[in-house]
Amino acid sequence: MKIKIEDIRINDGRRKIDEKTVNELMGSIECYGLINPVTVDKNMVLIAGNHRLQACKRLGWEEIECTVMDLDKMKAELAEIDENLIRKELDFIEQGEQLARRKEIYEALHPETKATYAGGTFRGNQHNEVADTVSATKIKSFSEDTAEKTGISPRHVRRRIQVSRDLQPEVKEIVRENKIGVKSAEKLARIKDPDVQKTTAQKLAAGEIKSSEITAKPVKPKTTRDIVAEIKDTEKDFTCTPDMLISEYGATATSFAKSLDMYQDPYYSHAFSSMTDAQFGKMQTISAALIASIPRLESLRERN
Repeated sequence: MKIKIEDIRINDGRRKIDEKTVNELMGSIECYGLINPVTVDKNMVLIAGNHRLQACKRLGWEEIECTVMDLDKMKAELAEIDENLIRKELDFIEQGEQLARRKEIYEALHPETKATYAGGTFRGNQHNEVADTVSATKIKSFSEDTAEKTGISPRHVRRRIQVSRDLQPEVKEIVRENKIGVKSAEKLARIKDPDVQKTTAQKLAAGEIKSSEITAKPVKPKTTRDIVAEIKDTEKDFTCTPDMLISEYGATATSFAKSLDMYQDPYYSHAFSSMTDAQFGKMQTISAALIASIPRLESLRERN
């Protein structure tokens, strides 16, 4: 929801505004708009996003998009999740779902911890989820707080969340119904293609493959060029037809789109969370250049 900037209150004790960050944000927001809203509580007190707020204010904005949080309600839900994790007999998928929700709530309450699992030192993207609520007291990271409250180790927290987040709903049911173990489920979760993940789970449940045979490496489909290379010996005058060209171009586009899924891997999480708006702007520029290259197809057709 949009709120008048003049109505947002900023409590004392916040960290000093970094002018360089504000200037970078002004350029990014002016070019791309406000990517992520600032966060306020129900009393319009700023929780996270002071740099974004100041940038928009200096750009002459009178209103800003905000996410309004009910802190009391979120704290109550957090306590309920902790009780479930400690006392209830949850399977590893349910545990992962509870942990994922706990992480979401905890990092909303303590955005300064979002960029890291350990240490509680914020290094995140100022435009994404800014740690403007830093106080003199060091806040525990999500994994540290979870371990303290529930006794679940940081390693198990990460792995359970990954299984819960990356398994398709249908695959979760297959895992539950066939009592597939957590190690196998973790391997299935690493398969990014939903169809391949489901098929692999079905084969595992049917006993057609073993857990040791599960692989997250995608099978690279043959392109028209591969097929041409295979038949060149028998078809010396072979010519690529329009339909074949369309098929290969479609396969290339699909392959590129699917390759973006790899960036969902936890390996890239810190890079995204610690990226500045200027750096993210470079990625957007690369994407724009990719889109701008499409007209080259017309020139290729005209030239040939």
